[in-house]
Parts: sequence; C-alpha cells; structure tokens
Amino acid sequence: AQHHAHVRHDAAAHVARVGQRKPWAMPLVIGSVLGGAIFYGLYAMGKVGPEVAATRALAATDVRLLSTKSAQEARVELNDGSIATLRPETRVTVPKLFGEGTLRTVAVEGAATFAVRDGREVPLAVRAAHGVEVVASGGEFVVRADSGAALVSVLAVRGTPEVRTEAGSRQLAPNEALVIAAGGAMRAPTAAEVRSALCLMPS
Repeated sequence: AQHHAHVRHDAAAHVARVGQRKPWAMPLVIGSVLGGAIFYGLYAMGKVGPEVAATRALAATDVRLLSTKSAQEARVELNDGSIATLRPETRVTVPKLFGEGTLRTVAVEGAATFAVRDGREVPLAVRAAHGVEVVASGGEFVVRADSGAALVSVLAVRGTPEVRTEAGSRQLAPNEALVIAAGGAMRAPTAAEVRSALCLMPS
C-alpha cells in the first residue's frame, strides 16, 4: 500500500510539473510567430516604402502645382536641381518634400521635358497616365500624356531612361521613343508620333 501510494504521489507530482510548463509554451510560440511577422513586415516595408510614400505625397493637399495655359510654356528648376520645361496646357505635381531623402517623384499631365540633375543617390521618377513611370539618374527625356489620351509617349533625348509599367519595363537608348497604351503594352511609335515627340524637344 505504501509503495502504491508513493508511485501515485510521484505521478501526480510529474503531472503537476508538466501542467506548470504548459502555460509558458504558448506565449513562446506566439512570440516567435509575431516576431517573424514583424521582421517580415519591416523587410517588406523597406522594399516598397519609397513607392508608397511617393504615392501618398503626390495625393496630399500640400503639393506644389506647376501649370501652363494654352500657348504658354514654362521652365522651372526643381528642388533637386533638375529642370522641367512645361509645354502648353501641362501640369506637373511636385510633392512638398520633393528632393529630400528618398522622395524624388513627380507626376505629369500634358507634355514636359525633364533635364535630370545627376549625382543623386535616388533617381528622378516621373509618373504619367496608365501607370507609366519614367525613371532616370541623369540625361534628358520627354513625356507626353495629354489629358484623356489613350497613349503615353516617351522620348529619350540624352541618357538611357527606364520606362516602367504594370506589364514590365524597358530601357531606352538615346533618341529612342516609345509609346505605351493603357494596360502597359509598349510599341515603337509611328513616324507621325515621332515627329510629334520631336516637336517637344527643347531648342
């Protein structure tokens, strides 16, 4: 009887010890999962953060609007030293903190030439209709995205800007032009479209 009582006592003590350890297991598992999720979130934010920040900055109410009327042109120096030449009936949206940190993105509606100030860590990005974005670390390019137009035209004047869309990207050679349709489809321009783009080049 004493032996059985001793065995039951040892078994009960073992069960008690196991039961005391269980509450610690779940918090450790939860902590590990949360830690991994936070780490992955921070890693992902580090990769897409600048693009999201640029989108929010362009949609903010404190943006700087550069615009021209019919038969009017304007040449404006941006905060990063780049030069934007606006053609008639064009609007360029510049975020308030443009040129600071990783924010070097503007948006254009109409037609404009951008002479990019090089030597900056972050390239200049110009957003147009249909999700088109032209990115360049230097050189000069023309973007034409008239209001309501079905096409966006890009002409590389100097340097090799990269055209990005939802469907992919393409790097242009100097004097090369590209036409982008809604949905991101890219094609070479017609002769008339090239002449139209060339008319936008600075004299």
